[in-house]
Amino acid sequence: MLQYLATVAGGSSSGSVGKEQLLLGASPILEAFGNAKTVRNNNSSRFGKYLQVQFNPMGKIVGGVTIKYLLEKTRVVQLGPGERNYHAFYMMHKQPSSALAAQGLTGGPKDFYYTNQSGVYEVDGWKDDKEFEAMTSAWALLGVAQEEVQNIYNVVAGILHLGNHTFSGEDESEIDDDDVTDKAAALFETDAEMMGTTLTYRNMQSGGRSIVVIPLKPPQAAEARDGLAKAAYDRLFDWIVARINTSSLVEPSEKLSQSVGVLDIFGFEFFKKNSFEQLCINFTNESLHNLFIEHVFKLEQEVYVREEVEWNFVSYEDNQHVINLIGKRPVCILGLLDEGCATGSGKDSSVLENMHTTFSQGGPQGKYKAYIKPEKKPDCTFIVHHYAGEVIK
Repeated sequence: MLQYLATVAGGSSSGSVGKEQLLLGASPILEAFGNAKTVRNNNSSRFGKYLQVQFNPMGKIVGGVTIKYLLEKTRVVQLGPGERNYHAFYMMHKQPSSALAAQGLTGGPKDFYYTNQSGVYEVDGWKDDKEFEAMTSAWALLGVAQEEVQNIYNVVAGILHLGNHTFSGEDESEIDDDDVTDKAAALFETDAEMMGTTLTYRNMQSGGRSIVVIPLKPPQAAEARDGLAKAAYDRLFDWIVARINTSSLVEPSEKLSQSVGVLDIFGFEFFKKNSFEQLCINFTNESLHNLFIEHVFKLEQEVYVREEVEWNFVSYEDNQHVINLIGKRPVCILGLLDEGCATGSGKDSSVLENMHTTFSQGGPQGKYKAYIKPEKKPDCTFIVHHYAGEVIK
């Protein structure tokens, strides 16, 4: 679609780089940092994207803005069988040997926990070396300075080293290899001792005044490590999108006439372990599916009735009850989670029991029929029957 719009509505003159070329040029970067191999797709978008292409009164493209939401942060630290992390983590190993040595990446993706979990390093139809070249050209096209690019790569390399932290001990965690901390801290341009303390201790404020330092047990330290990695990558991706927008935004002197919006969102998900992130992703898909039903089936067929058009009625299943279960406040899954956090009773067990009590009363035909309390699977928390099937949360 973007290729077509760039062809018929390109606003650049001969020999100059137009905004339509900048919009197209950003794709290799966004795919590198936002796409990954999944079991269903070798180049799957793992983030939501809304691109608004802007036109002047003459119908020529004069700019655009990209809005990102719901990046799949879990993928940074956890992979399923047959999947890869984001392409960028593998493409980093295609840099010149001097850069690899400086970043400690000479061993390849097999040496890092965040990329070796599934043992999948190659992808049919996606060549990391060729895509790295395309990304390099895209940085230059968008006017991103080499120093900025190198800082981006350093952050990605730092996240890879961060994932190699392991911890030992019982009540207090000790980092097994301080060299890993030194490498990660150097790439993040922060203090190694402070990073080590951040990974093995947490601060708790007592009574709104004093701060108590509490040591973390090894499993908690691993969670802190993964939390830092996910937050760092999410902020890096936000920065990249903002940097792209500075190159493709409309010039202040341009007059706008209209715009075309392109929505690209990743699909419904069901993993072996489905986190809060997957609940939000699937909730978004439920909402889009409902919008599709509303406009393509319900409203369109109402027009046929009014205009007495002869057609065969197309049956459809309304998923509004699933949307209400998850997000229609005050009584919904998200509402009860907020309540548990606000009142300080946000323990998993207490929130889950509250959800069972609230939603199980709906029955198979009630307004909460999409909520299922597990009976024979004690390891489950709860099940939501989405339009695409049941998902264990």
